Parts: sequence; C-alpha cells; structure tokens
Amino acid sequence: MSATAEQLVTLHPQVYRGDALPPVRALGTGIAALDGLLPGGGFPRGRIAELHGPMAGGRMTLALHLIRHALDRGERAAVVDLPGTFVPPETWNGGMPPAQGEPDAPRGTAAGRAPAGSPPDLDAERLLIGRPADLQQALRAVGILTRSRQWGLVLLDLTGAPRMPSAAWLQRVGSDIRSADTVLLLLHARPVSPLGSPITLRLHVQRRLTEAGRALRVRVAKNKLAPPEGSVDLPFASPGVPHA
Repeated sequence: MSATAEQLVTLHPQVYRGDALPPVRALGTGIAALDGLLPGGGFPRGRIAELHGPMAGGRMTLALHLIRHALDRGERAAVVDLPGTFVPPETWNGGMPPAQGEPDAPRGTAAGRAPAGSPPDLDAERLLIGRPADLQQALRAVGILTRSRQWGLVLLDLTGAPRMPSAAWLQRVGSDIRSADTVLLLLHARPVSPLGSPITLRLHVQRRLTEAGRALRVRVAKNKLAPPEGSVDLPFASPGVPHA
C-alpha cells in the first residue's frame, strides 16, 4: 500500500509537520546523569526496555538500584527470576546487593511477597518475586503481571535462558502495556533481538575502572524515541551501588 505525502501528514501530523511529540511518561532511575540520556528522563512507561552486558558486568546492580528507587517513590515492582539468583531484599544493606543470590529459593512457585526482615525503609509489600521453573512459565507470569496494570516495574531476568522470547510474544506483551504505566525490563547477557522486536530502549552495561575508581559504564545502544547515542560512567558509592 502506497501513500502520498498528504496522506502521511493526515495519518501522522505531529511527525510529518515537525510538531512537538507528546511528552514521554518515564520511570526515573534516580541517577541524574543517566536520566539525562534517557527519553523523558528515565525508562519510558508502557514500553519494553532491556539491560544487557557481560556476566558480572553490572546489569543486575543497575536493575536493583532501579527497583529500590521505584519502591522508594511508591511504585510497585515485580521480579520474574528465571535463573533463581535474585537477591532477596532482607539481605540488602542500605541498597547494596551481595554477590550471591539465595541458594535455597524454591523453583517453579508462583510469585511471592518479599520475605520478612527487609530493611525498615523498604516496603516489601510492594515487591513481588516469582521464581518460575522454565521460560514458558516465566513468560506466562509476565503476561499476567503486565495485563493487571498494577505494576510500575516488571523485571524479567533471562540470564542463562537457552532461548529468547519470540517476536510474537514481545509484540503481544508490548501491546498489553502500551497504555499502562508499566515498564517491562528484560535482563540478559546479549541483546534480545528477534525480527520485529518492539523493544524501545536498550542499554549496554559493563563494569570498568576509571581514574576515579570503579564504575558502571551505561551506553544507550537503542532508543526508538530519540537518537541512540551517549554513555555515562556511574561511580560506585560503595561496592555494587552506583551513586544516586
């Protein structure tokens, strides 16, 4: 199907006339230098985003910071922990995650509330943790969470998954959250990029040493809402935690 320039202007007047686009609804990270690189000042709501990078490269460190910041701002967050290594919040020390997850976490269970004993300033009632037995169960859980429209942030950790979600599933869940306030955040060592992927924002995360000390380098690898450019080094306030 072809369309004349006039028809395109009729269909997409803001884009083709150069008008300002509607503001992006965003979930901020609480890190000013990073928010300055992201559309609308954070992870765009109603969209799928991704953190990828090498093992032990810092993507979970950044994800934990985002979860903590979202909870501090009154959001509800859900974690679908496919590898079974998510750090339980009762072990968080002022926001600092330890190196290892909970070894005896039950697998194949429905999402459960964060355990008792969490830091007093963390409202564990607004954090849901699910540990699915396999990828199919994980994708089903994400679908239930996103369709409920009750979560500001849904994290799907795909680390170690032998295969990635299909383009059809990503399109379907992307449609579910389009008009919601939910950010769906995918974690994996490599980009989740099937043909026709609706992922809006992709960040590459890697630990590095700078003249100032240890840092996380976060690079914008894909951004459908603005040119994908820019990177920032986030210094650590303490081991494993970037400055807010």
